[in-house]
Amino acid sequence: MKSVFSRVLNLIGYKIIKTSFKPKYRRTYKKFKQFTMMPEDLYCENLAICERYKAVSGNIVECGVWRGGMIAGIAETIGQINKKYYLLDSFEGLPNVQEIDGEKAINWQKENIQDNCKAELKEAEKAMSLAEIQNFKIIKGWFHNTLPTFSIEKIVILRLDGDWYESIHDCLYYLFPKLEIGGLLIVDDYHIWDGTSKAIHDYLSSIKSSSKINISKGGVMYIIKI
Repeated sequence: MKSVFSRVLNLIGYKIIKTSFKPKYRRTYKKFKQFTMMPEDLYCENLAICERYKAVSGNIVECGVWRGGMIAGIAETIGQINKKYYLLDSFEGLPNVQEIDGEKAINWQKENIQDNCKAELKEAEKAMSLAEIQNFKIIKGWFHNTLPTFSIEKIVILRLDGDWYESIHDCLYYLFPKLEIGGLLIVDDYHIWDGTSKAIHDYLSSIKSSSKINISKGGVMYIIKI
């Protein structure tokens, strides 16, 4: 059965470019496949980009973890020496879509209102346990409630998978200032949901950032903060 993510890719006609990856990335994907909705190649490309930061100390944050498969794969790939992992999610599914998110998003939520990307917190805990990572913290709640009081410094990798405009914009507003210069920002769904791309463009424009939006060969959108 295709994942929700794969069905959305097919719906909008987005194609993943087949790429060769290190065998260890494939093995990591297979290990955490049940905990992620991401297609294998896109998952592996995320790992390849994040591994560049293996030797950099600091915090790694993912907002929108679902069952924790992506952050667990990142953790297994780059380890926990000088690293702490933070997993933020409502664990109640996605918030209500807004007009700014676009017609495709509105229709998708209508059709998937029962599932709505819900996941149980214990699944994320299980994924991190499989990665043999102890230095992590799960923060449950809607971003607009948890982020204002989320105390953290020196983020070196920030991965956002919040789908809708408000969620992505809130994450950028509260966390991008705490991302280190030279740090990595990955935003999932940049090609898929209008709200995601609008939030990124609006936020970067609002702070007059000169950080560049990059798209990897396989389609991962990322920014190196400057």
